Amino acid sequence: GLSVTYPLKGEAFRAAVSLDRRAELSGVVNTLLLTDAAGPRGFNTDIGGLAADIREHGVTQVDHARIVGAGATAASALIALAELGAQEVEVVARRPEAIQSLVSLGHLVGASVTGVEPDAQSLTDVALTVSALPGNAVFAPERADALADVGGILYDVVYDPWPTVLAEAWERHGRRTLNGAGMLLQQAVLQVRI
Repeated sequence: GLSVTYPLKGEAFRAAVSLDRRAELSGVVNTLLLTDAAGPRGFNTDIGGLAADIREHGVTQVDHARIVGAGATAASALIALAELGAQEVEVVARRPEAIQSLVSLGHLVGASVTGVEPDAQSLTDVALTVSALPGNAVFAPERADALADVGGILYDVVYDPWPTVLAEAWERHGRRTLNGAGMLLQQAVLQVRI
């Protein structure tokens, strides 16, 4: 089989002749199983890896959460949050139109998704924030602070470079941060099992 990473996850999705449910929902494949004569089977183990690592850190149920970012990683994060029980998910994105695909995905997984601005007036308290931004993402410190103030635990999918701008804001506010190294490990375990 193949373990596929960015920027080839979309290509792997298109190459697969069959998909697991998580890959179907997210439009992303990070694992191709090549043993089927009909062609490669595609899986998304990022979702299960994220959910498993969040659980491993003691968060077993989430009702209301926030995602920062609206790309492919945000889609995987939304599905993982829904698997953890999230019924309401706020999304902070630079481009509000990018949130629409997450709103549609939310309907499929049973989560109400709304877009919010990263300012103190529009934010509500959440138990968990998942940052789906790349490690080199630029984020204004005052906006990061506004998110950290009401963001609960931060799970940042990035593990290098660390800390990210958001992780630094959470630490300034005395809040718990988790990096994506555990997600990397957990999704790899799922890949090996496949």
